[in-house]
Amino acid sequence: QVWPKLSFGDCHLMTSVPSPEFLPVTFALFEQLYADENCKDVELVASDGSLWAHSLILSACAAPLAAMMRGGMAEGRNRRIEMPDFTVTELNFIMRLLHTGGMDPAEWPDFKLLVDVTAIYAHEPCTVRFRILSTRPYGKMMLAWSRNQDMPLTQVDFLVKGHKLKPTDTLASTGFMDSDVEAAPAESGQVCESEGQILRPPLGLLYASASFGKRYGMELFLSTIIDQLKARICEKDFEAVLALAIQVDLTPLKMACLLFARGNSRIRVMFDQQEFGALVQFE
Repeated sequence: QVWPKLSFGDCHLMTSVPSPEFLPVTFALFEQLYADENCKDVELVASDGSLWAHSLILSACAAPLAAMMRGGMAEGRNRRIEMPDFTVTELNFIMRLLHTGGMDPAEWPDFKLLVDVTAIYAHEPCTVRFRILSTRPYGKMMLAWSRNQDMPLTQVDFLVKGHKLKPTDTLASTGFMDSDVEAAPAESGQVCESEGQILRPPLGLLYASASFGKRYGMELFLSTIIDQLKARICEKDFEAVLALAIQVDLTPLKMACLLFARGNSRIRVMFDQQEFGALVQFE
């Protein structure tokens, strides 16, 4: 099989044929590399804080970032890149994708899951399904359940898949990605959805990723994010997706939105009634 020539910044590589049985090994190695804070050597300064990354990974992904790191620019000398248009949450999402090709929903904002919690009182188990933020401690849920059942909290054990919970535990700290959990029904565009264990990130993080890829000339990364955004075009998110495509100048995404609108009567009605914002209405 002939594999395409991929462009990462100023590096051009002929990709080798991937071996499916070794992909988990590679993923685990890069996860370990990303988790090792001691090896990261460049600070990314966001609008609300900062995080560290591997300059080698960034340089391989984008020519502008490579120029900053390898040249005599201030960013290379100080090992510090200002990125004020992004938040720490957005950069965490982007950096994890670039370093590992994976995602950690525990890092997403307002990420809620449905999780089965077993409460044991007087040796009688009772399983209840809760809707909870991935980063919220179980303590509030445990207290509310105890009050509802008129049972002393100190006399109830709470378990998730056999693991006894402490009030300070969270979905993330108890390894919820290994549990039989599912994403809660979406309340807004920022809440993730799920098909089995396939979790879709909030649109806001995909927007930030598209903007990042466009800004730093990361064609392969950007095309992958655009494909993800195309799959998310629907009546509810149509205006938000098209507005992003216009603002970041993503022609393939704009065309996908317009094709969707052409065959959707509801979008047509909203357009005729001028329900969209000026940016989308004009387009």
